[in-house]
Amino acid sequence: MNPTQETPPAQAHQALPLDVETMRRTVRLALQYGRTLPPHQEVEALTEDLCGHLEELLAAMAPMLARGDRSTREWDQARTLHDHARYQLDADPGPGLQSAAAHMKALALTVHNLAALY
Repeated sequence: MNPTQETPPAQAHQALPLDVETMRRTVRLALQYGRTLPPHQEVEALTEDLCGHLEELLAAMAPMLARGDRSTREWDQARTLHDHARYQLDADPGPGLQSAAAHMKALALTVHNLAALY
């Protein structure tokens, strides 16, 4: 690729370092409520941010999972976390604020677990 060509989006995304501190800050915000229900707009915004973080983490994991040694415990753990993250991204937050807040917290814990790998 010559210097005047643009980097394809997939390569550009992989070249960017993960902002793990921002991810951890978003996780703290999502988990700060405990049993108290946060405002609906905040749940929506944090859920959107957490989904974005998960997409970044999953993209960063893909090369490692593709080339990793499948017989190791580390690879198995990473694959399990990857599959759980994909499940959380595909999950329906439900019809109300309580279920949406629970979904947000599940996403936050998943981001926390994946970010711990970095």
